[in-house]
Amino acid sequence: MPYYNLRTSLLDDFNNGFFNFNSSFSNELVNTNNLRTKLNNDLNFESLSFFSNNGLKNNINLYLKNFNVVAKKDKTYNSNVRSEIMSLIEMNTSYPLINENYKNHKDYLTPRASLKFNPGSMSNYRNEERTINVDNIYSYNRLGLTDVLETGKSITIGLDYKKESLSQINKYFEAKLATVYRDQEEGNIPINSSLNKKNSNLFGSVSINNLNNINLGYNFSASNDLKKFEYNSIKFDLNLKNFISETSFVEENGIMGNTNVIENKTLYEINEKNRLSFNIRRNREIDLTEYYNLSYEYRDDCLIAGIKYNKSFYQDRDLKPSENFLFTITLFPITNFERNLLD
Repeated sequence: MPYYNLRTSLLDDFNNGFFNFNSSFSNELVNTNNLRTKLNNDLNFESLSFFSNNGLKNNINLYLKNFNVVAKKDKTYNSNVRSEIMSLIEMNTSYPLINENYKNHKDYLTPRASLKFNPGSMSNYRNEERTINVDNIYSYNRLGLTDVLETGKSITIGLDYKKESLSQINKYFEAKLATVYRDQEEGNIPINSSLNKKNSNLFGSVSINNLNNINLGYNFSASNDLKKFEYNSIKFDLNLKNFISETSFVEENGIMGNTNVIENKTLYEINEKNRLSFNIRRNREIDLTEYYNLSYEYRDDCLIAGIKYNKSFYQDRDLKPSENFLFTITLFPITNFERNLLD
């Protein structure tokens, strides 16, 4: 029995809220004699949103975790059974504002705050790599850790703004800002998330979707003194019916990492059954093209046949430059066949 995952709703209407129960078990054997057995149980109560007399939108959530683990010849866990019970209380509030005094668009402005409190401790994850942004910063498990809950007391504050067109569907301009304050530094929280500090980085994003056939997105993370941008991500999408091009640029420095890459994915649909695609990724940090892929596909109701050419230029201790010319056939719903023509 290597693993299981169970998710169920226990009570759908309990005191204006609902209980969810999640349970997962895994029994992993790696490197011949390294055995790690985990049992993780989560019982969560999430209240329905309620409004105060002054227009504040609120909800209160309680998260309980029971984590059990035992291991053999493992670097992280020892052979003694470890069983822990953890809890986290979360209180969210926002003040949604709408301006409807325009004929062609609406304005939405929403100040937000989220208070989190965990009286217990957590294991040392300071060297884990975790990415925080305005989309996950309000989540109770924003660190993406399965066996612990974020320790300490913190408050997340932010501001969301959206300008939405009334005449055109999915046409909008959106901007978000958020940051985290806590009463003391927490040494076990991943350093590159900046949530271990008393005042985290300032996270933000800008999305523009009101241009014809063009979408623009920008995400950033700036140090709390606003002197240094430690993360920048720009995405440019062009959609011209049968021609789609997605270009992205990512730069990380400081505590966020050391990355500087640009990538493009282009798709051209010749007709309903034939398409060409091209992908390329360049590492600007070391001034090297990591790879490019070129492929042709023929699609029918029960068949996909394609020819792919992949070339990788990246070379280090483990990865060598490679060149592959592949012929693939996929039959629905029977099987998939792939052959390297260079072998």
